This record gives sequence, C-alpha cells and structure tokens, in this order.
Amino acid sequence: MDGDKNLRSYGLKVDANNDVVIVTGIVDTLSEKRHAEKVINSVVDDKKVEMEVSISTDGAITDDDVDMEVAEEIEIQTELEDKITAESKKGVVHLLGTVESEELRQKADKVAAKARGVTGVVNHIKVDNEADETGDPFHAQVRNDNEEE
Repeated sequence: MDGDKNLRSYGLKVDANNDVVIVTGIVDTLSEKRHAEKVINSVVDDKKVEMEVSISTDGAITDDDVDMEVAEEIEIQTELEDKITAESKKGVVHLLGTVESEELRQKADKVAAKARGVTGVVNHIKVDNEADETGDPFHAQVRNDNEEE
C-alpha cells in the first residue's frame, strides 16, 4: 500500500494470517476504499481479503451534505449531468435515472463513490435499451406476445 501514491498517506495496515489478508485503517472516501481493495487483490494470489477499512470525514456530515457532494461530482461529468439523481440515507447513496450505456451507468457509480460521506452506492440507473419506449414493461410484453402469433 505504501507504493501507491493515492493510498500512501493513509498508512493502511496489512496483516497476513494463513490464508487471510486483513487490511485496516481509515480513508476519506468510498472510492479510496475500493481502490485499496483493488490494489491488495492485485498482489494477493489465493488468499481471502478482509477489508476492515473505515471511511471517515473531517466532521459530521448529514445526508443532505452527502446529496450535495454527490450532485457536485455528477455535475462535473457532462455526460451524466441532468440524467442522474441521488438520494442518500445514512451515507448510502441510491442513484436513479437513465443513461445511454452500461459504461455510463458504471461511471456514475464511481463518480458517486468519490463524494465525501458516501459509505455505499446502490445503483438503480437504467440503460436506455433496458426500457420500452413507452416506459411500460406490460406493453412490451403484449407486443412480444403478438409477435409470436
């Protein structure tokens, strides 16, 4: 972890016991925690990784603060702006909206994880080709039934 410029300053501790690697410490955002897990998994072959890394902020942060932080991160990404909304409950952000591709859906998840105070992301974003143009799955099914005749 010390070799990674994004994680070096956090002083995360890595302990290995038999077939388990335990990572402990504190980071500022969920994206940093995910990055730490990715880094450790890239160097650990066949061991189980337990991420006991906490996410902490400089002070108290409310769901309204988290919503604002996520909205700011989304606004920076012009391809996501005006397509995604976020609602948080106890630091867990629920992303809602529709985007043109799976790549944008995944990008929204990563963008939200960068915001201060986010401890989890639940991605409810739909990709255009998942929805019928009427937005009504019943009508899509009726059309499919008619096609079979």
